[in-house]
Amino acid sequence: MDATLDNPFAPAATACLVTEFPEMTFAGTGYSQNSGTGGTITGNLTLLGVTKPVTLNVTFDKAGVRPTDKLNAAGFSATGKIKRSDFGMKTYIPYIGDEVSLIIETEGTY
Repeated sequence: MDATLDNPFAPAATACLVTEFPEMTFAGTGYSQNSGTGGTITGNLTLLGVTKPVTLNVTFDKAGVRPTDKLNAAGFSATGKIKRSDFGMKTYIPYIGDEVSLIIETEGTY
C-alpha cells in the first residue's frame, strides 16, 4: 500500500494539485462603499479550478509617499470567509473545520 494515499497532507499527495492549479485568483466585479474608509468588494474566487462568488470586507489603510522609493502608494486590507468544501477540499471534514478565513494586505503605487 502506498503510504502517501493514506495521508492527504503528504507532499506527494498534494503535488499534483499544486502543479495543476498553482494560483488562487480573485477578479472583482463590484464595490460598495459603506464608510469613509471601508466597503465591500464582490468578485469571483478561483481555487483548484473551481470559481465561486465571494464578498470581501475592504478597508483603506493609508496613502502617501513611501520613504523607501519616494513613490506614491496606497494600502488596503481585505477579509472574508470561504468554505473549503466549496472548492473541493473535503478531506477530514468535520474533524478539520470547513470555514477558512481570508486575510489580504496589499499596497500599490500610483
